[in-house]
Amino acid sequence: MARKKLSVLLPLSLLCFSSFAMIGNAQPARYTDQVALVVDSHAITRQEFNSALAQARAEFRGSGLSDQAIQEETVKMLAISKIMENFAQNMGINIPNSAVDEAIRDIASRNRATVADLKEYLQYQGIPFSQFKENIRKQMMSAELRNQLMRTVRVTDDEVDIYMRSDEFQKLKKELAQSKTPNVKVRHILIRIDNDVTEKEAKLRIDRLSERLATGEGFEDIAKAQSQDPVSAANGGEIGWVAPGQLVPEFEKVMLNLKVGETSKPVRTPFGYHIIRVEDKKLGLPDDDAQIKNIARDYYYRKKASQQYSIWQDKMLADVYIERRQ
Repeated sequence: MARKKLSVLLPLSLLCFSSFAMIGNAQPARYTDQVALVVDSHAITRQEFNSALAQARAEFRGSGLSDQAIQEETVKMLAISKIMENFAQNMGINIPNSAVDEAIRDIASRNRATVADLKEYLQYQGIPFSQFKENIRKQMMSAELRNQLMRTVRVTDDEVDIYMRSDEFQKLKKELAQSKTPNVKVRHILIRIDNDVTEKEAKLRIDRLSERLATGEGFEDIAKAQSQDPVSAANGGEIGWVAPGQLVPEFEKVMLNLKVGETSKPVRTPFGYHIIRVEDKKLGLPDDDAQIKNIARDYYYRKKASQQYSIWQDKMLADVYIERRQ
């Protein structure tokens, strides 16, 4: 195989760097298991640190940051990653093998490669596939923890009204008005995966609902009775009009590829399994004030959640012991 550069970033907004450096035609690295960092009582090996540092140098290339600053940022990101991993484990968050395998297939697909190609490339870089897979699992655990923490964020009508008058939102409206990606009116049925429902159980339930839809049962009726998104379920699964970037990438990608009136097969996102139905599409901003306010609410929610999450991260970092070893 002619080796090309593969981007191994997950399609999720993740806390830490990509699992390993995939840079040009670098020669396979020779790593040891020496300890590079200690985060509380947990060790981070020289191998882990060197991999993350190489990725950071690639991502910050041209940014003007000194190599010392990049190393400090790498230490911070690895410490946060270790904290998140431990916190997720304590909360009982588990990512099954099937979900990890699906993420790896997606990484390969987005690089127009196969999983076999990815394995060969990792081997060329000197990275064991088992280690790569475990690192993907840890990133997914951290992402799920982030999602759970962000669900506790609440936004008031007053906050949304203030945000709608801001220069930031006025600029956003102009961007959305000129976007070539359509707004979509969408419904969904959600089966969550949590501590009480395993991946296998959720997949079985969503597959049964998909089969019922295929036999002609009404989408709205099934959504009202079975969907575990309580807000949309009350309205027959209706989310309403959504603008580009409002929904998680896994959901949005499938939604945008559906035709008006078309229903998807089960779709996996960090929230669980969905069945998606598209009811309408149109370019430009919605012409209804309530729809524009819903867009503002969503963007402000994500902004507020990101700020609160950063505060939480900083607090966690302040409470842990970090030692860097030469």
